[in-house]
Formats: sequence, C-alpha cells, structure tokens
Amino acid sequence: MNGLLLSKLNEYNYLKEVDFMTNNKKTSILAIYEILKKYSDKDHCLKQKEIIALLNDKYGLSIDRRTLYSNMKYLTEFGYEISKYNEGNGGYYLKHRNLKSEEVFFLCNILYSSTGIPIDKSLELSKKLLNQLSIYEKEKFLRHNFRINNINNYSDDYFLNISKVIEAIESKNLISFITYRNVVDKNLSVRKISKTVLVCPLAISYYRERVFIITCDKNGSNLKNYLLANTKDLIVIDEKYSEDIIPENELEEYRNSISLKKDLKIKSRLKCDIILLDNLIEYFKTDFEIIDYDDNFVEVIIEATEKDIIELVLHFSDKIELVEPGNLRTRVKNILTGSLEKYLWNQNKWYSIRNNIFTYLSFYRCQSNYR
Repeated sequence: MNGLLLSKLNEYNYLKEVDFMTNNKKTSILAIYEILKKYSDKDHCLKQKEIIALLNDKYGLSIDRRTLYSNMKYLTEFGYEISKYNEGNGGYYLKHRNLKSEEVFFLCNILYSSTGIPIDKSLELSKKLLNQLSIYEKEKFLRHNFRINNINNYSDDYFLNISKVIEAIESKNLISFITYRNVVDKNLSVRKISKTVLVCPLAISYYRERVFIITCDKNGSNLKNYLLANTKDLIVIDEKYSEDIIPENELEEYRNSISLKKDLKIKSRLKCDIILLDNLIEYFKTDFEIIDYDDNFVEVIIEATEKDIIELVLHFSDKIELVEPGNLRTRVKNILTGSLEKYLWNQNKWYSIRNNIFTYLSFYRCQSNYR
C-alpha cells in the first residue's frame, strides 16, 4: 500500500465513526439511516438486534424492535430504499446509494492521479466520496494501491483562490496577487522571480488539468493569462471595472486559444505498425477510420487537434508515419530533423575537422612529391 496514501487516510480518519452521542430518541431515525449507510450492503446485511446494538454503541441510543421497525418504515416512505427482511438473507441493507462503488473508485483514482489537484485536496474530496459507501467497500478501496500523483506542490489556498476569482468575475471587482516564474541564474540554480499585479479578472480557462486566470488591465488593454498554481496572496479588491471592458467575442476567442477542448480538429492519414491498433482505439475511440491494413501495418484516418496528432506521431515516431496533410507532415519532419541535428552536431563537427585534416595532408603530399 502506498505509504503516503495510508498516512493521509489515517490523518483524515476515514473509517472513524461520527461521534455525536445523544440520548435524544428523536434522532434515532437519522442514526438508523447512518448505520445502514455505513455498516450494510448487499453482502453485509444487518439483523434487528445488530442495528439496535450499533445504535447504542455508536450513538448512545436505546430503542426496542418495534420502534426500529417503525423508523425504517418511515425512511422507506420518505424514499430511502431499504431491503425487506427476506431480501437481505435475514437482515436489512441500504439498497440505493447516490454513487455506486465502482463509480466512487473511479472518481477517487482520477483525483489521486490528477496533476491539477493538490494531494491534500484530492484526499479530502475522496473522503467525501468514500463516505457514500459502506465500511466494507471503503476497506476494499484501501486494499488497492491507487496511485497518488505527488509531483504537484500547489498551496493550500489553491481551491480558495478559484472561488475568489469566480466571485470577483461575478461582481466585476479587481483582484491583486503575486505571480512568479522560474529562472536560472549565473550559478545554474533555479530561483523564482515574483511581482504583484492588479488586474481585472475576466474568465477562468482550463488546459490539461491546469487552471488559468484570463485578465486585462484596468483600461481594457493587455489581455493575458496567469497560471493559478503560480500565484499567491490573491485578494479581491473593493474596486469595480466596466462590465463591457472586453468584447465578449474577443474574450471567447482568447479563451479558446488556450483551451484544449476548443482546439479545431483536422483529419489526418497515418500509417502505423499494427501493434498500435489498440492504442489508436483507446486514444481516439470513434474518431478514426481504418482504410487499409495488412499483417504488419494499418492505415487510418483520424480526427484530432494538430497538437494531439503531433504528440502521437512523436511519441511513436519509430512506428508511425504521418502521410497527410502535407503541411503537418512537414512540421513533424522539421521537428524530427531538428532533434536529430542536436544529437549529430558533435559527430558532424568531427567529420568536418577530419575532412579538413585529410585535405591538408593530401595537399602536403602533393607538394612534397612535386618538390
């Protein structure tokens, strides 16, 4: 089990029972629902005596079987699906939940593997998701080694800043924050250069799991974007800006220019090694068409953004040939040629020196023979 995952889950006390011990029997109906939610599922049905024992142990409530039966009847009438006694192998369980266990596992894994969400926030959100399940399903989740992406180092204010920006956009207030970028100094050390900016927040845009704030100056000029992860000390200023400071079509065009989802798709023809067929199906789903194949190669037409096509071709450069369109093929060729030249530069330089030496020696021998 991932050590970081375990330590964080222990920190959040995922399986710890909510402690609100009370003698108020009016709360028993809510406590019964919580018990069925946490301690029952299709494979773990609860008998009446077990529910009564849990009510006493977890919530300090003491009720009889008749009261228990009446309260479960009220829950059913209110819309909660609770199994009948003969449905649950001689017990009761909560039949319907807002999310299925496979949906919760899927969403938690997305949170843990995301590069755009801080680790602590991923764990906090997954805790809320796991609370939709029984303790047995939670334990099943913990037995699996879900990957935590720990390369992000966003601040604790990351999500709070998103809320502040949205608030400022809605109210047309200026915002101030410190932004920074990384540079390399003379000692080859990486350091941060920061500055404080005062801008009008216009929109939020998303690109490859990263959040950008689209802004302009107070006079409506200098339309630009800031990476939210590279900001800190963000505050909403008590100063308004004009609602029509930037035309809507101009803002939408700028937003689309940095949003992957809005990139225009084009059709391209690729000739690929047959072993890549599974990858193509996984990447492009229904956005591709097979036009030819044999035992070694498959030729396809795919519809995707230029960026995605180039990344795919470069990633599998030894197994894919981009046939069409010609302008994109030329771009890929230039990228590969430039990369190759970086590796061959020293070798070509040596060949040039060697050829010059051979030319000089040949000339010297000719001069010696002449004499």
